[in-house]
Amino acid sequence: MSKLKFTTRIEVYELYLLLLIVIVAIDSPLNLLGTFFDNREITTYVVLYSIIFIDLLFIFLNRNKITFNKFELLLIFLLFLSFFIGLKNGYFSIRRLVGDFVNPLFFILKISIIRNLFSAKNAQHIVSEFLKKYIKWTFIAGLLTIVMFYILSRYRSMYAGLTPVLHPYFLWSILKNNYFGVIVSIVLILLTGKRGMMISAIFIFVTKFLLNSNITFKGLILFIISLSFFALVISQIDFSSISALDKIAFTFEQAKEIEITSKPDDSELAVLEIFTANRSAEIVSVLAKMNGPVDFIFGRGIGFTYPYESMVHDFSNPEYSNVHFTPLNLITKYGLIFYLVFAFYTASILFKGNKKSKTSLFLIIMCISIIVDSFFAYVIFVIPFFPIALGFIQANCKLSSK
Repeated sequence: MSKLKFTTRIEVYELYLLLLIVIVAIDSPLNLLGTFFDNREITTYVVLYSIIFIDLLFIFLNRNKITFNKFELLLIFLLFLSFFIGLKNGYFSIRRLVGDFVNPLFFILKISIIRNLFSAKNAQHIVSEFLKKYIKWTFIAGLLTIVMFYILSRYRSMYAGLTPVLHPYFLWSILKNNYFGVIVSIVLILLTGKRGMMISAIFIFVTKFLLNSNITFKGLILFIISLSFFALVISQIDFSSISALDKIAFTFEQAKEIEITSKPDDSELAVLEIFTANRSAEIVSVLAKMNGPVDFIFGRGIGFTYPYESMVHDFSNPEYSNVHFTPLNLITKYGLIFYLVFAFYTASILFKGNKKSKTSLFLIIMCISIIVDSFFAYVIFVIPFFPIALGFIQANCKLSSK
């Protein structure tokens, strides 16, 4: 009877994974269409609330699998503390409650469930099948998004910062010594125009060789020759005609146009704001709202907003809700204690991961790339893949220790 019940749970989990793959795959092309038709906010919320809905069902159906370790208990306690601090400070709103409370709570619950679901050996094949589908369909969706962007941008100028999920295929190609796949991935990442994606791709490459350097001398030579040929080809391309790279070129042009006034500090801050894509202005603005050590230790609470004003662009917002730089965003909302516990919690999972397992190695490196991405965008709790990966890494540790 108990065996039949467990099998039913696995089938539910397979359906959950399949739905996540579908939603993640359609996310980028759907948001691109939303941008083109001036409905980006609608398409974003369609994806966001779809994920929350299936997460809620998944958590409810597997509620008997929920167990917490001491770090998870402390994180949940601090999360509820931030909820009451936010209420006290008058920041409550339904939309921000979802983003600031529900997402991190579900994040912890999903790790717990997945860790316990995959502690059984007969469940391991599901992860392998999930990764194959995830890598395949995120790559296809990413390629489709980039092609759509260059077609649609001929009819209407659009923001060039695309965020298709290309890193899984890039890492898979590296692990499989698929040099053609590596080069294709690099080209597609460049075409997105996202500096954060480019930097995290470098981290993926470096981390792989630090953790598991099994490339042969012949393979290294072949890769260098392929990369040299690729460099020769792109040297003949007119990059001014590539829309996604306009953002990078425009950044340098803006910096050159800033007048050096009698206040050099202001000029330097303005240049910094341009090169960080307004991130530095967010940091300056949010720090001005923090009122002493207590705010830093316990945060300003769920729903925290701050007045943002750009020094370069004619833009301000009296209720700006997030900071792209994730560590500071976590500190200002939940406090330094929460951030340190969360950082140690995730780092300990990755450090203890079974690096001899290719599946675990793939998941560990993907998690590191997500963490690197989080320095450029506040996405740590909204990427569906992240808690799945952390949960499985923990489960695989249990299996390898038996």
